[in-house]
Amino acid sequence: MPPATLGAGDTQLAQVIDFAIAKVTADGTLLAAKTRWDLKTVAALTCAASPDAYTVPAASDSVGALREVLDTGYLQIAALGPADWGVDGNYELDPPVGFWPDYVAGIAKAIADKYSLGRVQVNRTFYPSSTQVLDAVRTRRHHLTEPYFNTGAFYRGVPRRVGMHASCSVLGYDSTFFVNSSTGIASAAALASAVNGRPVGALSEGDWHAVAPVLPQGTPFQVYGSSSLLEQAVTNGEVFAGVVSGDPSANAGFTAFSSDVVTLRSFLLPAQQMPTPCPSPPASSAHAAQPSAAALAVLAAVWFWSLRVHG
Repeated sequence: MPPATLGAGDTQLAQVIDFAIAKVTADGTLLAAKTRWDLKTVAALTCAASPDAYTVPAASDSVGALREVLDTGYLQIAALGPADWGVDGNYELDPPVGFWPDYVAGIAKAIADKYSLGRVQVNRTFYPSSTQVLDAVRTRRHHLTEPYFNTGAFYRGVPRRVGMHASCSVLGYDSTFFVNSSTGIASAAALASAVNGRPVGALSEGDWHAVAPVLPQGTPFQVYGSSSLLEQAVTNGEVFAGVVSGDPSANAGFTAFSSDVVTLRSFLLPAQQMPTPCPSPPASSAHAAQPSAAALAVLAAVWFWSLRVHG
């Protein structure tokens, strides 16, 4: 399936978002936020961090979603939660704090500076599932998603890169499994051999879709609303393992190890037309989606190059 095509009213905002991503990468905003919150990520960029190479519409020529942003001074964002994901972002606080809130604030500032606006503010609306977030963006109740969305996951039976328009990637997450240290498991391969149909916990459907191909087909999963709830579920055996973007609590009696999967994270914007769905990953009674041939193909097809960001 080809990537999604933007609707005419959304193309300009997508151009500006890509410019802003390049700008905050080039000027050190991204690095400062990562350093402040000690976020464990990798530089995995699908667009070069050269903001001067990006063409954006003049304010007088703006239409659609970009026109709304410039007229109102608000960027309308659909978000997952509210939840506390530790250094990634605590969205239970108002205003939220963490890496992603800082990053989005940097994007809003880059847009405001580009158009000589005093300020562009961020207005978040929260939804309890990734599918509901993407539904809200596709129906244009909001301009775009938060930038932490995994572009390699699924949306209503099709890969997200087909059902939605993905911005330039922001960064990559090296997804991390963790288990109770008493299991003796210390690698993704060992986990795949030992899981034996027991559920794995994740913080979102997207996080699960990212790692599902490295586990046996049929492995169920359960989504938890916060890092603390997920860690509690692993501790008490409700799930056999957890997957997070980064590291679990250092003193919680866990063994953490790489999933050997790096996922790209991007803003998602409305696509012009939803394609005929391809088969969804089979579901289980524990909210599970299993890896399918389509999932493996999507992961294999993800192309990117790593750029070192400011030392």
